[in-house]
Order: sequence, then C-alpha cells, then structure tokens
Amino acid sequence: MKHIPCAPVFALLLGLSSTGFAKEKSCLTTNELNNELKSAVLKVDFKNVVDLGPTFTADPCPTTEPACQHGRKTLGRKQFPQIDLAVIAFQPGCKNPVVGGNVFFSRDYPRGVGASFDPKTQAVSNVKMYPWLQERFDEGQVISQAPWFKPSPGAWKSRYPANELLNPEAVRSPISFMSPYPASVFKILVALRVLQKLEEQGSLEQQLNNKYTYDFGTADASDDVTLTFAQFLDAMIQWSGNKATAALIQYLHRSGDIIEAEQKDSAGYPAAAPRQNKLNELFASLGLPALQMNRTRMQDGLWGNRDTMYLKDSSSVSHIFMPSWDTARLLWLLRTNSSTPENQKPDWQLSSKSNKKVDASSISETVRNAFWANMKNQLFHEVLSNTLHCQQKLGGGFGIPALLPQKWVSTGQLKLPVGDYPFVFAADELKGDYNFTKNLGECQTTAEVEFASKTGLTSVSGSHAGLVKGLSERGFKREYIVVLNSSLGSRFTDSNRLDAERVIPCFDRTLCYSSRINQLGANIDASMRRWLESDEYGTSTARNYGKTKGK
Repeated sequence: MKHIPCAPVFALLLGLSSTGFAKEKSCLTTNELNNELKSAVLKVDFKNVVDLGPTFTADPCPTTEPACQHGRKTLGRKQFPQIDLAVIAFQPGCKNPVVGGNVFFSRDYPRGVGASFDPKTQAVSNVKMYPWLQERFDEGQVISQAPWFKPSPGAWKSRYPANELLNPEAVRSPISFMSPYPASVFKILVALRVLQKLEEQGSLEQQLNNKYTYDFGTADASDDVTLTFAQFLDAMIQWSGNKATAALIQYLHRSGDIIEAEQKDSAGYPAAAPRQNKLNELFASLGLPALQMNRTRMQDGLWGNRDTMYLKDSSSVSHIFMPSWDTARLLWLLRTNSSTPENQKPDWQLSSKSNKKVDASSISETVRNAFWANMKNQLFHEVLSNTLHCQQKLGGGFGIPALLPQKWVSTGQLKLPVGDYPFVFAADELKGDYNFTKNLGECQTTAEVEFASKTGLTSVSGSHAGLVKGLSERGFKREYIVVLNSSLGSRFTDSNRLDAERVIPCFDRTLCYSSRINQLGANIDASMRRWLESDEYGTSTARNYGKTKGK
C-alpha cells in the first residue's frame, strides 16, 4: 500500500481533507462543529435567566435604596449573556482526526457567531476579542454611596481601544466581542507555570514535597499558611482555594518570575503591566499570547479587589485573559504526549511572521502528567457537569455525565475537604457552608465520562474548562476538550430558586450557577456522543448503558 503523508494538523483542525476527497459522513468539520455548538446554546432558554442586578454583591448597599433592591428581571434577547464556547474533538479514523470549533454569543449576536481560524497561527480571525470591563457590561458602575449605581449611558456601544485587541489576526473584522473574565479557571495558568518552575529546580516529585509558607501580608502570623507545594496545588485546582492560589502567585513573585510595576492604584495593586512576567512569556512561547495574568502583587499574592467591580484602572481581574479557544488549544497541547499520533499533535505557527511552530515537548511529560493528575481530582462538578448536586430538587440537571473522583466519595456519599481532610488545614477550606448532595449513588452509576477540569465563579463569571474522556470500562470512548467562558456567574439565577428574601442563591439555593449551564453541558455532550461514539455504521458503541445501569 502506498503511504500517504499526513496533512498538517492545522488543516485537519479546520476540517480539510488530506486527499481532497469528500469527508466521511460521520466525521466532523469545523463548520459542522460550530453549528453543533450554536445549536447546543440556542436550545437553552438563556433569555429567561434572572439577573439580580449589579449591586447585589455590594454589601453596604441598603435595601431601602431602589438601586440596591435585588432585581428579578429576566435577561431577554436584548441582554443575552456573553458566551465564549470552544470545543476540540478527537475523532481517530477520520481524515481530520482533530477538529475544533468556537462560537460567540452576546446581546449584539444572540443567534451566535462561529469562529474562523487563521491558517497559520490558528487564532480566531473573524471576531475581535477585547478584555472584560464591568462598566461596559452594566453601562454604569456600582459606587459606595447613594445613589449606589452611577449610569454610563452608551458604554456598551463605545469604541474598544485598539491597543487592547487580544487577537491581532482579527484586526480587520467588523465583529467585536468582550471576552468574559475566566474567574478561577485562570488558576490553570498558575498551576502550569508553578509546576514548570519547580521542575527547573530539580526533580519535580521532590520539589512538590517541599514546604512553602504563605505570608498573608499582615502582622498576625496566624493568617500565614505552611503547606507543601503539592498541597497548595491540590487546594488551588481541586476545590479552587483562593488562599492557596495567592500563596503560589506570591511564590512566583518571590522567585523572580513576576516583577510587578512600581505604579500602584488606590487599593495597592499594580497600575501597569508587570516589568517581568515569565508566566505570560511561557504562553507566548507556545503561540498563545492572549493567555495572560497581569497586575498581581507580591505583598499577599492577590489578583483583584472585590470592591472594584472589575474596573479597568483599579482591579487586576480586568487584566487576566483566557479566551476559550486559546485555553482549549493549551489543553490540547498538554494532552499531547510521546504516544500521540503525529496527525493529532498541534502544529500552529508561533506568529504570522514566523515559520517556527509550537513544540509540545517544550513542556515536559512529567509536568503534563502532574497537571492532569490534579485536574482529574476536580471536586467542583457543578457547571457543565453537575455530579456535585446529583438528584437535588433545585440543583440543576446532570450536565456532562461525569464521574466524581473517588477521592471525594465515601460509601456512596460526598466527602468534602474540611478540617483535616485531605490534609491538615486545607487552605481556604469550604467550612461546610455549601448544601451539596448527600447521595451520589445514581449519578455515579450512570456516569459515562471522566472530566479533568477547572471551574470558575464570580458574580459575573461562570466558567469551566477541561478534557472529557469516555469511561472505557463502561464502553464509552468519546474524547473532547470543552471550554466555556460566560457572564453567567452567581448574580444570575433561575426563577424557581428565588424567594422574597434578600438572598444569594449560590448559598441559599444550593447551585451557584444558573441550571441552564448544566443543560448546555448536557447538550454539548449529547452532540459529542452522537458524533464520536458511533462506529462506521452510525451505531452507538455503548448501547443503552445509562438506561440499563440506572435502573
């Protein structure tokens, strides 16, 4: 048989055939994947998500003030949420074994826009992406005294600063999109750079067992925390510990990776880009320059002041960027190892002006293995997947049917990181103030996939990013990367989780996100199952597993 050389992966990613033949009926192309993702979003009733209003997290805001009364207003078409959704699907046996798609929704584009990709760099080339700015989103800003909210008429339609464009490949596009803040998903960036930094100093296994003391920056030493690097990483990724995150950011500062700007704002945060930032340099070296963490500070490792409501000039969170497509490509690169077939490896150019291509091996397999081992033990399955709220009345649907890691399960019930589990003084522990499920039985039994992932939540950010892999022992084989960045944080909820009280549904009504995000996860997974689980005859390879095992 004559050998046919593999096509460049960027051509495969875009759904181009290596031979010029028509694609197989059962294999996805980018256009088809974009259409599947649009359909997954449009099948969800996002228009009827309830907005509690911009002041709902402003603690001193008195309920007697009209501006401070929680809203009960549904979004409607004119306030459609910001959604940046990307998927990279792996389909062995197809002419295009790796295919990617990315769709964008906003109040300007409530029917969605499908991405096109630059043939060299694979960056999004038809949608201009800009950093999140809360004042633009709300067309005004929360202030600390009456009238408590200061309108900014026309802020949404104002021109974006040209120097803030995240993807220069789209500079000529007429479509603009404000990229949602990724919230705690940015901890993926911190984890990867910390792992790489530790490996630079010796055996990664040994370095992970070394201890580090987090200095909270106060005179009271009881605020400080001493843990191993492995424990800080576990707390940061698996249950999103903010104190653990601050510790590792502080470590990057202290080790010289990040040198903050001398200019400070009124809250003491850097008011300009860092003088040195090896974390950003790492992602730029991978051809993913839009992945950035800026304006953190060494004093306490923090990255944003919650009272600034994401204002551009006074909050670090306005300078942390993780567009979904670039995040998905990072996870694809980290998935790649020595056993990955050549036609499934990423090979985008580092820039449009350079012929040099990304080298997945520039991040060692030791680092990649440690990264995924941590992500696989994710506790917070409550966004695109929702095992954490299994069978709860107001807990939402199952979403992506993911198995909760055994680390968090004891005799069929949830075991939280509280007290001395999984180690003494789990940094930023949950303290038992969440009403999670008590019985995981049915959802664990009917789970079809493993979802190694990281979630993110703020009042205006609902995010989830990770790698979905079918449970082969149960007959499932689908594999895909999914990344959601959205404005649907804890400020947004569902009408059935409201009452007459001034409540934060995140705590008082169990689920911190609109249950419609769970439905989106289910829609995405159903589509991927249909495309990736079928054999050449279009028949599912895991027939009726969930139906038979769940009874």
